[in-house]
Amino acid sequence: MREENSLRQAIDARLSGLHVTEQMRMDILRQARGEAYPRGRSKLSLSLVFALTALLLAATAYAAVRFGVLAFHEEQAENETYLQHIQEIDEHVAGEYASVTVNDAVFDGSSLSLALDIRCADGTTPVFLYPRLRAQSEGQVLGTQVHGFQIAAENHSMAASSIGMDACDGIWMPLEGGEGDSEGHFNFDAALLGREGSALPYGVADAPVTWTLTLEVLRPLSPVETCSMEQYGVMTEDGSWEATLEDYAAIAAESLREQKILLPEDGSLFYFASLLPVPGGMTQEEWDAAPLDERLLASGMFERVEEMRVSFTTQTPDVAVLSAPQTFDLGDSFCTVDSLFATFARADVAFHVRSKEGQPCAAESFSSGAGHWEFIVQAPQGQAELSGSSLEASPEEGTVRYFATYTLTRPVSSLTFIPVYVEGDAYFDADAYTPTEEDRSRAFTVEIR
Repeated sequence: MREENSLRQAIDARLSGLHVTEQMRMDILRQARGEAYPRGRSKLSLSLVFALTALLLAATAYAAVRFGVLAFHEEQAENETYLQHIQEIDEHVAGEYASVTVNDAVFDGSSLSLALDIRCADGTTPVFLYPRLRAQSEGQVLGTQVHGFQIAAENHSMAASSIGMDACDGIWMPLEGGEGDSEGHFNFDAALLGREGSALPYGVADAPVTWTLTLEVLRPLSPVETCSMEQYGVMTEDGSWEATLEDYAAIAAESLREQKILLPEDGSLFYFASLLPVPGGMTQEEWDAAPLDERLLASGMFERVEEMRVSFTTQTPDVAVLSAPQTFDLGDSFCTVDSLFATFARADVAFHVRSKEGQPCAAESFSSGAGHWEFIVQAPQGQAELSGSSLEASPEEGTVRYFATYTLTRPVSSLTFIPVYVEGDAYFDADAYTPTEEDRSRAFTVEIR
């Protein structure tokens, strides 16, 4: 269906005065393949067939090379619901220093993915682009958090996960700290943080959402240099280099005193900004919480030269939600699933473990490194791949709280949790672990609607 819609748009853009019916479209494809017409069906003129066939081929070629969200989320290639919710945006904004085209987007009710083409103007000096995302629904502003902003080519990877709210990095154009390619295909991933008063879980929308993506274009006013990992890294036993932030901070601080901007090998400004002195009138906590672009501008080493802004609205699909907390018996402990929601591409779960009376306290065992529970999650349809998680002890409650996000490749109506007890404080690799029969005997399934 998406191919047919793109086809109609391509034809309309080039032959706006011609109405192409569904029957004409099928006739064009048949004649191009040399197939006979069904009995009783009229033919098109040969010249019109040639013209429209050329347009069909052009549209097909365009779709083949055009970068969309599937170029970055190949795991969703067979997720029919995901494919149905890919929304064509095709919005282009050109500025003096750079231009951006938002190709398409997917919103699953909680998280948003965008495919972008970004290009810097010919002959421009290196500039730094910092993304800001605003979400609004039913007159209220929803909080957002950026999860990634990365380029297609692996050797230019600039993925930047958020470290706290609104702390994601940006990108240099040209790439590679201003010395690489002048254009690239990018993916932008973000998620809602929810709103007060919503009947749905925190981070889930219940009405259409209007998004505004703003790219702040910052120009450096000080010399920009990039240091190699050999200057601040440590060589490992296998001969590769491993970065140490302490060593980078030492040489970057020296450059800062010389009014130079020294970048690590990946071109990130996040670590450089963490070394900037706190301005007067702000506390260290306020300064650390300030968005990256505000810290760079306050340093006096950058200036804002333009903003590029694109807005669009997405509909909100249904989201499966756990109706009430559920508690399960793990033997010496209880596990309570506090909240769970699942979209067609993502599941978020929050749960806690509490020891039974007479058993060692779960919080104390985890904090001391004696042991704790881990969980493998399986989806009845498709896959559930862990994309982020955190564990924290709550001494006051005597519990260990878990928060996890999973990438789904199919819509689900339930998730199965396999508890695994991990002795000591060893790292648990859920992907590499094969559950035992004892583990599976403790498994429990949570239904969601």
